[in-house]
Amino acid sequence: MKRKIKIGGVVLMFTFFPGFASAQSSYSVAELQAKIQAATTQALNSIEQYRGILPNSFLDSLRGGVNATVAKKVSTPACPVRAVSAANPVSFTRDLQMGDSGLDVTLLQMVLNLDEKTAIATTGPESLGKETNYFSALTKTAVIKFQEKYFAEILGPSRLSAGTGYVGTMTRNKLTALYKNSNITVLGASTLKYTRNLSQGMSGSDVLAMQKLLNTDPSTQIQYPDSYGYESGVFGATTKDAVTRFQLKYFSEILSPGGLSAGTGYVGTLTRAVMNRLQSEIDAKSAPPTPKITSISPSSGKIGDVVTITGSDFTPTANDICGGRYLFGDLVSSADGITLTATIKDNDYTGSVPLFVQNEKGKSNNVNFKYEVVDIGGTPVISGLSPSSGTAGTVVTINGSGFAKTATNSIFQQGIGFGGGVASPDGTTLTFTVNGFYDFNGMVGGNKDGSFPYMIMVKNNNTNEVSNRVNFTQKAR
Repeated sequence: MKRKIKIGGVVLMFTFFPGFASAQSSYSVAELQAKIQAATTQALNSIEQYRGILPNSFLDSLRGGVNATVAKKVSTPACPVRAVSAANPVSFTRDLQMGDSGLDVTLLQMVLNLDEKTAIATTGPESLGKETNYFSALTKTAVIKFQEKYFAEILGPSRLSAGTGYVGTMTRNKLTALYKNSNITVLGASTLKYTRNLSQGMSGSDVLAMQKLLNTDPSTQIQYPDSYGYESGVFGATTKDAVTRFQLKYFSEILSPGGLSAGTGYVGTLTRAVMNRLQSEIDAKSAPPTPKITSISPSSGKIGDVVTITGSDFTPTANDICGGRYLFGDLVSSADGITLTATIKDNDYTGSVPLFVQNEKGKSNNVNFKYEVVDIGGTPVISGLSPSSGTAGTVVTINGSGFAKTATNSIFQQGIGFGGGVASPDGTTLTFTVNGFYDFNGMVGGNKDGSFPYMIMVKNNNTNEVSNRVNFTQKAR
């Protein structure tokens, strides 16, 4: 809708978009951002048309109002996360130490693995994507690294000079802060089949599941009457014997931490932790396929870089690529189900973060991706033009400061953005080519020799700030 505003005998014509705000909920974030950008550009162009006719102070106040409004940017939603069971929320509510087990231990390992400097292991159990629910010696070592990395927040207040590996109040507070700013997914407690200690004479669904688990491995199979295919769910003598063999097989994880040299047949905390880990691996193999990442190219990047993810079980539409708490952009499509291509669009974080894909099939494994530092610029300031005049086709260098090193600078010639998406190689220079829009004689405001003076401005789209104006004279050819 066009609307006229009369000021001091001068009629200004502006374009408005009725119903835009009320319709926001029907648009995606990308659509809203595009519409806001288009409306902003049109509003700024409309204002500049009256430069030289109305007082600059008045027009500058209008520009300030537009920029202030657009500064309230549409926020990009965080990657969706499969929530933990509402009945069993996961958090750091108790102190933890080596030998403990539970979902909070799993969460501890996940947070530690967010940072390569505190990662528990590079491969195998407890490494990224293979966290367990048991607090092992490896986890303790990683906790010490974590405590020493955040010395000022954890060790300093307690007057400690080195990490202890004990997860107390200070450590829990820092873990909680990092957890809240991540996209960590912890499965609900209902996925843990072995939640109570078991011994001979007991029965139940967990005993039945344990017997089936033991019977999947020839070295721990139960003898009659609970042999393979005939499991009863009753913890008998032959089941106890199989548990004893199971404990010996996983000696380093079950018996050694407790100072035992032989299996006991009693299913306690350490035995349950190993059984839960093995059970989850078996369940994962029988579960419907979820997205899987096999490679990322390149393995690091900055804003504007294109990243290709190769894997499997990507859906035709609506794949979310998440890295830490930052998005690559909007939902991504996959034409073949095995590749995804996306451009990095958000990067106020630097360092390695676990990247994963999530779609209607579930969440993929985590793969480390390194965000690189990028200079998004600041408030653009023009100090001069070289040359300050020229015909259409002339290449002009804008000198100044605050320009973005990404292709997010817009160059306005007389309020019309002909130079959008320009990158500055050093943050202090930009180049553009003079267009032929004003290349004719007799234009209102032109000089007698056919030249036409107008203003050059730069907008940093990362900060939504506009520079000062500098005169440029376009010569007639």
